[in-house]
Amino acid sequence: MAREVEVIVAEWLRVPDADPSEAKAWLDELREQIAVGVGDAEEQVSDIDSSEPAAVRQAQATLAALVATRDAAERARAAVLA
Repeated sequence: MAREVEVIVAEWLRVPDADPSEAKAWLDELREQIAVGVGDAEEQVSDIDSSEPAAVRQAQATLAALVATRDAAERARAAVLA
């Protein structure tokens, strides 16, 4: 998922007459939406019955993917601002 964020941002910036401030705004919105998803996933992980290891692993994998995506959006935002 993190690679997908990087690909999307690269596409945004390749658009003719791309405005870095617009890309920053898109990334801010994306990051906010992903942060909400991370919060929801964290709640779900804590609510899972630990006697169901497959469910725990799935929830942890989903959380890890969302965290990686959020972090990629933050790195992309920093790169756009640089």
